[in-house]
Amino acid sequence: MKKILLPFLFILSFTIEIFAQFDADSLPPIAVMDVITWSIGRSFKKEIRNSKIPVGCKIYALPFRCERAGIDTFKTPLGMKISAELSFKFKRLAQERKLKKFNLNIVSPDNENKQLFELMARNVTPPESMAEESEFWKNVSQGQRPDYYMVGKYEIIGDYKAVRVSQVELIKDALNPKLKEFSDKITLSDSDFDFEDEIEKEAFKKMDGAVGNIDEAYARLVRLNSKGQFASISIVDEKTEQPISLNSDLKVGKGYQLKVDLMQDAYLYAFYYESNDLTGNKMYMVFPFENGQKNFMKKGVNMLPDDENVFSPSEPAANQVFIKLIASKKKLPLNISVSPEGFKYLSPENCLRFVTAMEKIPAPEIDSNNLIRGVE
Repeated sequence: MKKILLPFLFILSFTIEIFAQFDADSLPPIAVMDVITWSIGRSFKKEIRNSKIPVGCKIYALPFRCERAGIDTFKTPLGMKISAELSFKFKRLAQERKLKKFNLNIVSPDNENKQLFELMARNVTPPESMAEESEFWKNVSQGQRPDYYMVGKYEIIGDYKAVRVSQVELIKDALNPKLKEFSDKITLSDSDFDFEDEIEKEAFKKMDGAVGNIDEAYARLVRLNSKGQFASISIVDEKTEQPISLNSDLKVGKGYQLKVDLMQDAYLYAFYYESNDLTGNKMYMVFPFENGQKNFMKKGVNMLPDDENVFSPSEPAANQVFIKLIASKKKLPLNISVSPEGFKYLSPENCLRFVTAMEKIPAPEIDSNNLIRGVE
């Protein structure tokens, strides 16, 4: 079988040990997190008592965004760590006498639970809009749906002179009619911490400093919002065509395909992004991979790249891969380039044309899907 050997798809900038285990050397100092969680936790106690929320309220803590000029908003270990520390603090506060009556259920970012992690990792658009997108819960049981999302961002001030955690909000799930009478949004206080110790500074650099730069044209493609609900996607083993579960990592050198189930005819486009590609950041093609290749697919099950081709993560192994599938009711302008190594990709200029055309199409006519999987 002919193969399209892809560089590993989307590489977060840290090793799996740092991301999943947070060893002693990579943990931000307790003093820093204590200041942040104490300050915002105090605000949490006050605002919860003064807000109208349902008893048994489920709060889903999304990883915090990194906001810095020229930096992407993909989740960093530091963003996940800050969100997790805050949610752990909120869990403890929820047991105190003044909050216990609310019976709060706070779901934290946790790499142990791959299904919850995948949902959080899919949040690559600004959380305020993603919370309103029904596709976020397309394949998730109603029992996991939260009442509120906890969102926020962190900023590194200067050359790691300080860290600011801000725009921390609990945003109501706007799609749940049962929550109509409750508070739409609960805003918590900001928190600042000035680094005075080099160990504290280096700990934050280790978890934050290697976030990949991303061209703005690529960022617009990744963050694309859509309202279409006519396509579902899964990664399958090339030989068995069995889906790769959330609990299973992709294997370097092994072949995979994308199984796309279309409820309506559509044009299909599949991309991946590699954040620390040595040849320069590129949006690589999974499908189509040739200019002029037919990509209009009929309703039903379709295998990508096609029946005779597969994709395969290559050495060195990444800890995460990212795939984006777009199903569109209208044909989009696509001009594929070829790197010196022979890999097919969408240049920033052609990506801009692609996204600009897509943004003119009504949101219900575009179904944008993101997939993230581990790789070993």
